[in-house]
Amino acid sequence: MAAKPARYVIGMSSYPFVHESDRCAEEDSLGRAMSSIYVPTPQVLELNVEIKRLNRLRLRGSLAAGLLFAIIVLFTDRSSSSLWLAESCGSLLIAAAMGIRLWALGSIDGHKKRMLVTWGPYRYVRHPLYCGSMLFALGTCLVIGSLTAAVVLGPVLLWFYLPVLRAEEQFLAARFGAEWDAYRRRTHMLVPTVGGRLPGARRPFHLR
Repeated sequence: MAAKPARYVIGMSSYPFVHESDRCAEEDSLGRAMSSIYVPTPQVLELNVEIKRLNRLRLRGSLAAGLLFAIIVLFTDRSSSSLWLAESCGSLLIAAAMGIRLWALGSIDGHKKRMLVTWGPYRYVRHPLYCGSMLFALGTCLVIGSLTAAVVLGPVLLWFYLPVLRAEEQFLAARFGAEWDAYRRRTHMLVPTVGGRLPGARRPFHLR
């Protein structure tokens, strides 16, 4: 039968016999791991609650905007002479919107609120998911052939989106501090940065 490892007792606890330097290294590693655990501040918690409230309002606003879109399409004339061009442009915008949203979702997967995502489409624009949603709405208006809906729907969506965007950016500023400030100075909120991008490390693309 194999002999049991010798033990020594410190106070009320017993430890396997290990070299003192190894034990200190393990304790230092544990201490660093404990210190790296993020504890949200009261400001971060309050902003998180506010974001959830505004997102509920945004959802209701999006439903109202959809109803407004249907009314405009039903009761306004659509130009048939340039309908094919509008449909083509709208289809391209819808395809681009879906691509941007999938790219953003695959980049942010598993990292949301835990770390500042600056890779993928986030290298070019701070809110690619919202950017994709607006492109999708605009593309849908063009496919239907209603320029009136496109002109009206854009400002309506911005009116509902901007409060959420501002609250989210306040949350990110409180959560990530100087890292967020440096990122914000080099990117735009909804319009992709042209001619420049953040030097980001490659990250795996994954959709759950």
